[in-house]
This record gives sequence, structure tokens and C-alpha cells, in this order.
Amino acid sequence: MLLETLNSVETILKGDQTITRADRREFLRLLAHGPDYHRRGTNGERLIRRQAAAARLGVSLRQVDNLAQRGVLKRIIFPGRRRGAGILESSLSAALQH
Repeated sequence: MLLETLNSVETILKGDQTITRADRREFLRLLAHGPDYHRRGTNGERLIRRQAAAARLGVSLRQVDNLAQRGVLKRIIFPGRRRGAGILESSLSAALQH
């Protein structure tokens, strides 16, 4: 969906005083990403940011990126995004055990 379309829908919803801010945000999130957006690719697992993963492993950010590129760490990228959202905690735990 185009960003302009979402902005238009948001403007319309802001004009309706019967809709709360939280409901409006949830509706727009569902409209943009679908009902299972927060679960895609993670199966409910916790995501760890690159910086936190680097600190836990005791390595640099570049090394975390290299480990993710080699498949040692599982990087999650949400649909429609280019950047990684984080590293799966389970893959980080597995890397720490080795």
C-alpha cells in the first residue's frame, strides 16, 4: 500500500472523534502490515538488537554482521523493510554455547 494512501486514511480517521488514538494506530498497523505482522519470521521469539548482540558476544558490530551473513546468527527483516529488525535470541544463545 502506498504511503500516501495510509496518510489519507489516517487523516480521515483523525476526523472521527469516536475512534481513540490507540484504535486508530492499531487499525493503520493492520491495514499496512496485516494481522500477523508482529509474528512474521520470529514465531514469537524475542529479537535482540545488533548492539546488544555484539555486547553479549563480546565482538564488534561488523563481526555480528559477518556472523549473520554466514548464517550463524539469524537476522530478521520484516516484510517491506530493507534493514534488519534484529537477531533472533535463540540463534544468539546457540552461538554463545559454541
